[in-house]
Amino acid sequence: MLTGSALLFLLLLAFTWLMDRILGRETLGGGDVKLITALSLHLGFYRSALMLLLACLLALAGELLLRSNIRSRFPFVPYLSLSAFFFLLTDL
Repeated sequence: MLTGSALLFLLLLAFTWLMDRILGRETLGGGDVKLITALSLHLGFYRSALMLLLACLLALAGELLLRSNIRSRFPFVPYLSLSAFFFLLTDL
């Protein structure tokens, strides 16, 4: 699990750094990356990747329903927490 978590951390860090450079602004905070890494230690690599996908889909749906300005900053942690809670309760 440690290897998968470290791999996920490095992939997220590289992706975040790349997107920060391309867009010219912060895309994903360091706390989000640390939370995903900590959750991946418990869930494993495969379930963490699915958790991240579910969190992104929830965030997209939530922001489209709640706001019309998608470019504004919004907290990603509630969506991560909701998807992690789902994967902790289920055995997917």
